[in-house]
Amino acid sequence: MIIAFIGKPGSGKDTISKALAKKNSWPLIITGDLLRKEVEEGTELGKKIAPILAKGEIVSDEIVASIIARALEKAESRSNIVLLNGYPRTLNQAKILEEKFGKSIGMVVEIEVSDNTVFERLTLRRYCPKCGRIYNLKFFPPKKDELCDECKEKLVQREDDKEDVVKYRLKRFYDEIEPIRGFYEKRNALFKVNGEKSVDEVVKDVEELVKKRI
Repeated sequence: MIIAFIGKPGSGKDTISKALAKKNSWPLIITGDLLRKEVEEGTELGKKIAPILAKGEIVSDEIVASIIARALEKAESRSNIVLLNGYPRTLNQAKILEEKFGKSIGMVVEIEVSDNTVFERLTLRRYCPKCGRIYNLKFFPPKKDELCDECKEKLVQREDDKEDVVKYRLKRFYDEIEPIRGFYEKRNALFKVNGEKSVDEVVKDVEELVKKRI
């Protein structure tokens, strides 16, 4: 069964899905990580999507689908439950997954948080360019002067975490989410959890939903 996570940018999809994957040994596919890896490695595909990600825009459905398809093939060979984070983001993506790749999502978990929470989590987020460690200047600040505790490198802000880009990303979310909700609600496959809770609490809530579904 494929379990997809949706929600506003900064809702905690990455954190929750990673915690679930680690705890239950479920393969996890994070769309954003796959896209950023292409950019970091300087592949031809990465060169195409770099300016798109920098503006907070959505990469074309065709490009994302080709990356997801490769990742799903590998993951499904290892487990009967696969976690999918960041896909689908549009109704068209949901349909492509089924029609082109024959992959039906058994559960869609929406992690709900307020817009204010989104801005606090994203615009104050920083990362170490050397080791990749993530910080938040309010919730998980570094010990000194925006320097990584481990590497002592100057922390940087992702382009898509800047305030104007976050506002744009939220607008895109609201524009796109209703058709996706409707698509999966008709299949009784849409479930919502409160993302304002602690990570452990949200993980437990999702696990309870999965138990009822399988």
